[in-house]
Amino acid sequence: MGHRANLVYATDKGFDFYRDSWIAYRLDKEIFWHPDFVESIILSRGQPQNGIQYDEIWAEGGLIFNTPQKELLWYGGDEVITHIPLRRHYMKLMHYAWEGWTLRWAYNRLREIADYTGQLFDNLSSKPYPFGGNFQLYMLSADELLNQYDPAGVISVHHLDDTIRFAPPVYLEPFDSLDCLRSPMQQVLTEVQQKATLPELKITNEQVNNNSIGCAIHFDMIEHKIYTWSSVAPLALHYKHQEWEDWKIIWLEDRYEDHIALTDGRLHLPTYTDDELTAQLRDALIWDMPNYHTGRAFYADRIMLEQAGLGTLDNTGKMNDTQFDYVLNYKTQRFDEIVTKWRADQKS
Repeated sequence: MGHRANLVYATDKGFDFYRDSWIAYRLDKEIFWHPDFVESIILSRGQPQNGIQYDEIWAEGGLIFNTPQKELLWYGGDEVITHIPLRRHYMKLMHYAWEGWTLRWAYNRLREIADYTGQLFDNLSSKPYPFGGNFQLYMLSADELLNQYDPAGVISVHHLDDTIRFAPPVYLEPFDSLDCLRSPMQQVLTEVQQKATLPELKITNEQVNNNSIGCAIHFDMIEHKIYTWSSVAPLALHYKHQEWEDWKIIWLEDRYEDHIALTDGRLHLPTYTDDELTAQLRDALIWDMPNYHTGRAFYADRIMLEQAGLGTLDNTGKMNDTQFDYVLNYKTQRFDEIVTKWRADQKS
């Protein structure tokens, strides 16, 4: 299937469009280290294409690398795309690896990439989903919540009697979290009101195995408003069916703190210290599991090896012991250097 990404290289003359079929889920691991690596990755993708190649459905990641303006706009990755606290910390640290650059997360995904380049998004959109279907909330078991077989989300309701209630953690995919808007309104409202019976919802780090809640929806039955937050914009955010015309959709980006305020502090989500998040990123970026187990060199790894004069690989792309040790040591030293700079700023 692949993990497709649009890669845009901006120059003083305009935009060059590239694509890659596998990098989307690895973007966080590949772009963190240095802007020069990203430039090399993009320019090694072959000849530029005629405009953005992958549409809203196919593009799981993307970036704009603007050297003249020193700007990076991006979304994607496997570790940070749904773990909001981890991504926030990732972006803090990344500023020390990309000194002098403006780094931005593309909450609206491909829509933002297209807007930046001036390309008409209508030609890249998924178009409105078909209306209909049987809407039903799927409650996650304790084991499912712990292991995150399915993405976990939160549903809350401000009922007509002015009480606020929560459903137990549910299956909710950030990309599709507003799919309820393509189901009959009364069916959706009946379902969420029946399931939202808890006066308080507390989800601990232990319950989610140090993962995160990636999205949520809050239904205000009194004011006919739907508040939603997620790491990336759900597809249905821009395709509200006419049956929901009387309801106002308010997207909070990743500001789960606003949801906590809306529910009078009765929503308790996992919390992490900076040290805990740093340790998680160290494991994710240095002890990159596919790389660690197979010894295979991925995008940034190959550039590190080429710059060190160690770039010859066999047909499988597998590193020998010398190459593997070099990449591991480079990432370890680079990560420690970045963290040291960040911590020094925290103390000043």
